[in-house]
Amino acid sequence: MNLLLVSPALPPHQAGEAEYASLLTRQLVSQGHQVTVLTEVQDGQGEPMHQGARLYPIMRTWGWSEIWRLMRVVREVRPDGIIIVFTDWLFRDHPMITFVPLYLKWMGANSRVLTVFQLEDGITPDGLGNRVAQKLLSRIARLWGLPCVHGYGALLAAPHAVAALGSGILQNIRAKAPSPDLRAVLTPPPPLLPPEQDQQSSSRTDVRSRLGVPDHAICLAYFGYVYPGKGVETLLNAVRRLKDQDRDIHLLMVGGGRHSRVPANAFEQRMQALCESLELIDCVHWLQGYESGSVDSSAELAAADMATLPFDDGVELRRSSVAVVAAAGLPLITTHPQETGSPFKAEENSLLCSPQDAIGLSDAITRIADDQALSDRLRAGSKQLVREWFSWQRSIQLMESALSPDQALTH
Repeated sequence: MNLLLVSPALPPHQAGEAEYASLLTRQLVSQGHQVTVLTEVQDGQGEPMHQGARLYPIMRTWGWSEIWRLMRVVREVRPDGIIIVFTDWLFRDHPMITFVPLYLKWMGANSRVLTVFQLEDGITPDGLGNRVAQKLLSRIARLWGLPCVHGYGALLAAPHAVAALGSGILQNIRAKAPSPDLRAVLTPPPPLLPPEQDQQSSSRTDVRSRLGVPDHAICLAYFGYVYPGKGVETLLNAVRRLKDQDRDIHLLMVGGGRHSRVPANAFEQRMQALCESLELIDCVHWLQGYESGSVDSSAELAAADMATLPFDDGVELRRSSVAVVAAAGLPLITTHPQETGSPFKAEENSLLCSPQDAIGLSDAITRIADDQALSDRLRAGSKQLVREWFSWQRSIQLMESALSPDQALTH
């Protein structure tokens, strides 16, 4: 299939969406698809290729004036399908991108659009001019047989399709869709580390020795960027409580944005200050963030005994950090999901505690540290989560079925 992937962000942009778009490109190419990537202007010249795909780093603002840039690429590439990696803020909260199905109608193009929703939020633009243009294009789209939804433009109009990274997102998107004929699939984000990293043999002893973590110590891993809502304050207070219980404990903060050329964000700096005030400097290791394609994070995760991801709003399939630690085979401690029918099952593939509950989190850590049978069961549960939900092969197959009118939609 000849595909055009639209993503404002690619590495080295510091966002999970950038890594997702990059690895999705690699996977599509590896499955034999011809892929072109439309993205923002890169620093310097930009690369002519990215992960085996042709790269068009030409977009600047994603505003109305750039419709012609997008249409020019579509005219040149003539894709069978267009995949939009959609998050409102990455498109600068501008609604231009939400009318891609209308632009295709104007051009007489038969490309089917698949919008991959990282979150369920649509785009409500600022400024009277943008709102007027949004309403005008919505009226035109309806006249052309493309019913529109406020904030989503024509992206939810059949015969186009949507994919969602979480079941709650998918449920809400389906509820907003103007037609039950919209093709919709659930595609949780697979591990945002290159697949070959899964096969890296890392020495637990060597990594622990380099970091100053005794082999007998309890070693926790947190993976991902450090942002509000991820429960980092709760995690640090849980570590402090375990230290007060004379537990030899270490916490590895893995995979964040702590590159030498990119300073830690303001919230992360506050968490580092909290770590210092709690007197945890000797046992909390703020590891340098990984570059795209690096094997360092895989090695660091291999040194841990368990993963701790205490989200303030509960664990969800859309959390790419969950996929990463599950792929590493780590026992997972996280917070109770809010979604109904969640695949996260207490005592089977995770230990679940309440959000913002440092006592409950520290008790869960102690349980795994003191119960090898429980640890082994949760490791097996993590691997089962990957097989059932976090497989790139599964995600690509679902996207192919959503984009292909002749294929039955699988789930």
